[in-house]
Amino acid sequence: MEATHIGLTILIAIVVFGTAINYFDHRMKPREVREQARRKAQPKRTQ
Repeated sequence: MEATHIGLTILIAIVVFGTAINYFDHRMKPREVREQARRKAQPKRTQ
């Protein structure tokens, strides 16, 4: 039981730190860089 508890704690810590790093990385980028990344991520629409 103790090993499972430690494993879950480590997993939760990884998820929390990963989310925090992604959030702050996104917030620190200049607006122009974010707009370019957003445009690249969106699929092109064909008409």
